[in-house]
Amino acid sequence: MKILFDNEILDSTITSTNDNANYPASNLIDLFLWTRYQAIGQTDTITIQLDVDIDASCFFYSYNNLTQMVIRFYDLYDNLLHTETISEVYDEDAIYFTLVEDINYIQIDVTTDQTNAYLGGAAFGIAEDFGDVFSVWDDEPQDNSIVTDSDSGQSTQNYNKPLMAYNFSFYDLTNNEKLYFQELYKETGIGGHVWADPFEDNHDYMVPMYATLRSTIAPVKNGRRFNISLRLREAR
Repeated sequence: MKILFDNEILDSTITSTNDNANYPASNLIDLFLWTRYQAIGQTDTITIQLDVDIDASCFFYSYNNLTQMVIRFYDLYDNLLHTETISEVYDEDAIYFTLVEDINYIQIDVTTDQTNAYLGGAAFGIAEDFGDVFSVWDDEPQDNSIVTDSDSGQSTQNYNKPLMAYNFSFYDLTNNEKLYFQELYKETGIGGHVWADPFEDNHDYMVPMYATLRSTIAPVKNGRRFNISLRLREAR
């Protein structure tokens, strides 16, 4: 599992060539995923001007209607450092690439086959590797739909799409690993937003997610090493 705790573009100025004033490009880093950026038209170029140079080796995104994205990384002197082309865009996904250093700004070309291109959220940075998820975990969707029943059996529903939630376990961590993951949790806290990829090598099995932490990291000594668990819940 890989988790991006620190979205490096949170401290940036984001603009685009054809954005809609009602859905500005700055919405890409809004706390709420569904507060989306939207273009006027089927294509647009987003520019992410960073406050300080960053390093990145992953890109997470979610909630979109795109058919293609081309991502370009530039340094302070406008030199093109790296390009990633995503020719098959999923509802939510994560991609990984060789570490790119000293990024000063990022440009993303977006394309859709619908009337107006949109994208809910994006994140760049260096994801933390938690290792393999233990083969037993809890899959616990949270359904906030409201159901009202009458004594005679009539029923009404105020439907809310259930939020996916998982409780993952990780076994046999060293003391250094345990301390490191605890520190990541302490800096984020319950309710903190992260981008998580439980199975980075198999997105057909489980897709990445924009999520919030819903548990502490409380290590349990298993003898020589430590076990930890981490609960994540989908965020929108």
